[in-house]
Amino acid sequence: MSENVFDIQRRIGEVFKIHGQPTPQPQFDEGATEYRQRLLCVAKHLLPREHVWAGVDIRRQPERAFDSIERALVGDQIAAFKAPVGKLREFSEVCPRTGRVTTRFFGDPEDCWGVFAGPTVRRAQFTPGVGRGSDSPQYKAAVAAFEHEQGLAFQALAEQRAAAGLR
Repeated sequence: MSENVFDIQRRIGEVFKIHGQPTPQPQFDEGATEYRQRLLCVAKHLLPREHVWAGVDIRRQPERAFDSIERALVGDQIAAFKAPVGKLREFSEVCPRTGRVTTRFFGDPEDCWGVFAGPTVRRAQFTPGVGRGSDSPQYKAAVAAFEHEQGLAFQALAEQRAAAGLR
């Protein structure tokens, strides 16, 4: 199966894009298989040291294993990048149909914005009961006063409209 160098660059280039690096270009005398192998080797170095493929020499793997290696490397790195942990990471991409640039952020917003939050304040729990909350005399007096003020304001507005000859 003969692959196009541009398809390889587009697929594996996602790994470089999320790390903010340009995708290496194919060399003059390099075929599609060699280019794919080189990109996978370079992308492997962007993995964390504890990753399964981090210690594997990709150059010694058969060509038929490249599909599974590529799926693992690209898939794991994109999943790790989009995980909601750690610092916020910016990811911008251009829609191929519209040309519109979309920027998304991945990571834990609390990690970034938490320093601006004030101290956490514990509130007392409200327990309704007799003489508390809406049953309390203070609450009922406040509601009655508010309703009385609203009634007076409405009555004054009606009188002003009547004096002006409005309905």
